[in-house]
Amino acid sequence: MLEVGELSDTVGIQTAGDLEAVVLAESFDLLGSIVGPYMYRVSGTAGEQQAMFSSAEIQALFYIRVHEFLAPTTKVSSVASAPGEFSLFSGGAWLTTRYPDEAREAGLDAAYRGAAEWFDRLHRIVFWAPSVSRHLRLELPMRSIISMRANLEKHRLLRLDREIGRLQKKCAASGCPLTTAEAVAAREDYETHIRGMLEYHATEVAEHVGQYFLALYRLVLLRYQKHPTNKLDEMPYPHDVSNDVYRYMYTSAIWSLSGWTEARIKSSIPGTSPSFKYPYPQHEDWSVVEREQSAT
Repeated sequence: MLEVGELSDTVGIQTAGDLEAVVLAESFDLLGSIVGPYMYRVSGTAGEQQAMFSSAEIQALFYIRVHEFLAPTTKVSSVASAPGEFSLFSGGAWLTTRYPDEAREAGLDAAYRGAAEWFDRLHRIVFWAPSVSRHLRLELPMRSIISMRANLEKHRLLRLDREIGRLQKKCAASGCPLTTAEAVAAREDYETHIRGMLEYHATEVAEHVGQYFLALYRLVLLRYQKHPTNKLDEMPYPHDVSNDVYRYMYTSAIWSLSGWTEARIKSSIPGTSPSFKYPYPQHEDWSVVEREQSAT
């Protein structure tokens, strides 16, 4: 799948209409691969549910794709009305400003705000690192934790170096300095810890991404229902689309999603059990680092 920045380099996003076509087409392509029974199944009764993954590898893929949805890029387009840093997820916020009435009716504004607040919430992480024989701690928003796990799962050398640097920097900011050698040694301990943490939070991640997907689907369906047709040449499209590439991208996205149903998406949106909404159990004792430091 192409990232937004790569699409910009390939075909040249020039207008807000072009950007809208990219956001809709790419979002539905990616969200359709995240929210569904091929990625996880929903177990339990309403309000007491859990997302069940068939293997650790599938859950790793889930987080890689969630990261691709959340990850910003600074190379988007020459559109003056678009922010300099843009992701497919923040594209939802941009659409709510471009079409406030439609976004409100579809629930996209509320779904975006709820998900953004949850992904931006800071988590205090404390874990024992046998490699350096002490507890380490750092404070990160959920989106950064997902980013670090996704990059570590991909095993790309340059990204691995970046994540080790981020681990070292964030630990130091939390009063727990590491040497570069210690950060390298502790990387595997940290990776093991966040893997467990994100296994615990996976259901709530699926719930927020699924609710966003449902709201975006409703926005698209509202448009399709105004002019229902399978003839893409006759389907309305944004007036400021710059060329036929974006016009087809937009109309094919609208047509493809019209074949979905609300029930299909809802069946893959878990109502997270309260037992998976608490802070991760191992993060309760933030002061353990001070006690270890004072003892040395």
